[in-house]
Amino acid sequence: MASMAILLGSGKRKARTKIARTEIGRVGPKISESSSSASPLLRRHVQSVCFRGRLLENNMTEWFHFTMAGSDSNKKKERRRRCRRGQVNLVFHHNHRHKGEGERSRLLSPIQVQPDSSDGSSSAALGSIIYCIGGRCFRNCDDDDGHTRRVQYFDVNRPTEAWKEASPMINPRSEAKVVALNGKLYVFGGCSPPDCGDWAEVFEPCGPDDDGGQGQWTALPSPPLPPSLPTYNYRCLFAVARKASNKIVVVLQGSYAAYEYDVAHNSWLDFNFDRSLLVLNQPVVVGNMLYWVSHEINAYHLDKKTLFSGPIEDLQIEHHLRCGDYLFTSSLLHLAEDHFCLLWVAPDESLYRLHCTILQVSKSTDLNGKGCLSASVLSCQSFIVEFPLDFLDGLLM
Repeated sequence: MASMAILLGSGKRKARTKIARTEIGRVGPKISESSSSASPLLRRHVQSVCFRGRLLENNMTEWFHFTMAGSDSNKKKERRRRCRRGQVNLVFHHNHRHKGEGERSRLLSPIQVQPDSSDGSSSAALGSIIYCIGGRCFRNCDDDDGHTRRVQYFDVNRPTEAWKEASPMINPRSEAKVVALNGKLYVFGGCSPPDCGDWAEVFEPCGPDDDGGQGQWTALPSPPLPPSLPTYNYRCLFAVARKASNKIVVVLQGSYAAYEYDVAHNSWLDFNFDRSLLVLNQPVVVGNMLYWVSHEINAYHLDKKTLFSGPIEDLQIEHHLRCGDYLFTSSLLHLAEDHFCLLWVAPDESLYRLHCTILQVSKSTDLNGKGCLSASVLSCQSFIVEFPLDFLDGLLM
């Protein structure tokens, strides 16, 4: 286990670390197969993950792709912990269920490198196509405000092909929120003052004969602004799709004003959202529940407006979540039913590791009727990434 000093590292730039190839099995660009011991639930939902990180040394963006292995079916089923008021027992240690620790650790190789990627770009996936949308450009930029309309894409099934240029957006954007729904990409916010143009727009690929890059961008109406927000500077905190109702929940930064975009009617509705909720990372919707990770795991019922919170039963993850000296970035992805995947990168002595932790999340209530949540670890995968990088985000393919 890495020392406490390493786990609390400030994330400063580190020199490249040479790794003995005789001690490490290389993974990628060919996708590894999922474990034959995966649980029946996860075998029915075999999915792969794509994530990106920015290299600390040269600011380039690397993209990685791998297939998740499920939990061991021979292990006893993890018991569902109930919330105990005033007491949290973290019963698992991350390394106890790791696949890939030790001398036989695997090196995960990038399938794509973006030497000219933009800061503030957003990513999304339609099928096997990954899109990199907008961002800030600092040289040779056609937009006066430094934001860009540029959209790039590549197919994870064709990793040897270079990035391609897709149809540019109507408006330049940076740090926009992107939602994939029904084969289209909906983009919200990220505009720059003083003229935002269209605050939201949607991209629809041309059709089955197109490789994903050609298509049409169409402007969407803007949500009604609260009087306290200037018309040119209301950013999107997060946007998530409620697939069953064909609507997209959009929450604005600062005021926490919230709306639902009705895709079928191309219109906005006011949405009641609890302003006290601390949602810093991109959440995920499962049915009517909104899940996200802050200093613990949280679930919020979008209709009943009830909150469930509780720990992730893993000492190493819990340490990172509650540590103020280390910037812990992660992506929470929904796999199936009550199974989730937490992707995160952390330094381990002189190396950087990607961790893929599969969780089973259960809801309960305490003696006072307060909603509780617990996330038990089913399995873990660990890969070494060759050079130090900042984790940006992850996508479920």
